[in-house]
Amino acid sequence: MNKSIELLLQLEGLGLVQKSLRLAGPQADALGLSQVDAKINKLRRKIPGRVLSLFDQLAQRYSDPVSAVANGRCQGCQQPLSVERGHRVLDCSRVLQCEHCGRLLIAAQLAPDYIP
Repeated sequence: MNKSIELLLQLEGLGLVQKSLRLAGPQADALGLSQVDAKINKLRRKIPGRVLSLFDQLAQRYSDPVSAVANGRCQGCQQPLSVERGHRVLDCSRVLQCEHCGRLLIAAQLAPDYIP
């Protein structure tokens, strides 16, 4: 798997944890919010600036900026990908975007359970 996508998946997962902890209100810090915030900041420094900037832009538009590809379709927008793009997602050597919605793509078999 591409290292940037791997780091983005970790970032996305920590972001979900962070949101959950913030819902706890005043008890959030006792439950570990500050540690999660620190992990997020540390992880963000490891991601190349261009990729992180793209991820941040997509995260403003979509709750799921990283989407799985299954049966040749982006699972974020449900649109079919070109055959070439579908094959390149399996290669995993580069960060690829959906031709339709712009989400970052990962092969379904490599995606964590929380990735649609």
